[in-house]
Amino acid sequence: MARTRIQEFLDTLGTFEHKRGMELFEKAVKDLGTAQTATLGVLLTASNQVDPNAGVPHGLLTAEAGREVLELVGWPASLPVVRFLALYCFTLERRDWTPKALEKVAGTVKIGGGADAHREFRKAIAGGRRDEAAALAAYLTEREGVDTATRALVSATLGDVGRLQHNLGLAVGFADSAKALGDPAGIVAVANGAYEVAAWMKEYSPPALEPLDAPPVPARPDLVTLEEALFDDRFDEVHAQIKGYVTAKNVEEVLRPLLIAASLEPGFLGHTMIAAHAARRALPYLTAEERSFLLWKFYRILVRRFGYPEGLLLRSSSGVAPEAAVEALKASLKIKTPPVERTLRDALESGVPLEKALQHVAYNWTNWTVGEKEHTLQYLNAALQTAAFLGREQAMLPLVSTMYKLPF
Repeated sequence: MARTRIQEFLDTLGTFEHKRGMELFEKAVKDLGTAQTATLGVLLTASNQVDPNAGVPHGLLTAEAGREVLELVGWPASLPVVRFLALYCFTLERRDWTPKALEKVAGTVKIGGGADAHREFRKAIAGGRRDEAAALAAYLTEREGVDTATRALVSATLGDVGRLQHNLGLAVGFADSAKALGDPAGIVAVANGAYEVAAWMKEYSPPALEPLDAPPVPARPDLVTLEEALFDDRFDEVHAQIKGYVTAKNVEEVLRPLLIAASLEPGFLGHTMIAAHAARRALPYLTAEERSFLLWKFYRILVRRFGYPEGLLLRSSSGVAPEAAVEALKASLKIKTPPVERTLRDALESGVPLEKALQHVAYNWTNWTVGEKEHTLQYLNAALQTAAFLGREQAMLPLVSTMYKLPF
């Protein structure tokens, strides 16, 4: 059977044939299905990356951010992002790890009598023993499945979320990638994630998890009460609200004030907003007690002030026709004029759906990137995801603050 163009493109990933690869990309990626296939190929390459530099590896985080953008805005709005990911992939160096090789490694792991594989995994991560951590990650994946292994990986970072919360972000990025890749490729992302995270554990101490019934007593979760307590610096009430939310069905709502605060002060290269977004993605991987620990920590150390600025609240109507508002927004995103705060407001107030506004922002992202595109894409993705989560009424803040920060 003849290979399809998308298969031919995937075969070039991990090589230095970027010219041929991009020619195949342009011929093969024509719709949502082929875009998703191409992105998963990029994700597999990035999840197997070896970074020769001393800095935190950003290849996987960049690829995962691009995959999130694709899933959020669809096709063709994500075309520039997917095209960038394809070209970016050719700059990455790969390990020689494969699912079959890691399965063999998993088979060699011996857990002594009475020992617990999860405890040994956490010890290896905390101790910076990279090879041991990777082998145990493969062992957990083979024995208990990707879901269990990814939960163990994210949980292991709670003792040291890292400078700029990089450890947590790395773990969540590799965990999400493993789930997206599925079986058997997911084992590569889990093992490499453990290997990379272990390298950055510098000040690990076991997280002080407390029972949810310990003082302060969990409160009935209520977002208004939480926001008022944050504004008034009543942190006992904040702590109680967090405990009340971590077992609720709408647990993500507890992050709304944190995401707003992070959007107001996104931090150096957007790291604060990226970290807040990573915390939201981390919640499904954690137990209720672990969620309580992480959220309480982030509410204390990640941001300094809370509350949505009145100047970015939407009015009832802009008085601008939706079609004209969209054209003005597109001009803002391409040539920086008129100011994006004005055109985005006009678009949302004229009735343009938030989803359509996000699509235009994503499609025009290359007009806003200068220099270090890795951070730019991660930052932009965090803003898009945060805007989508906050909804139309509060989407102005993360989008406007990000647009004014880009290019760096």
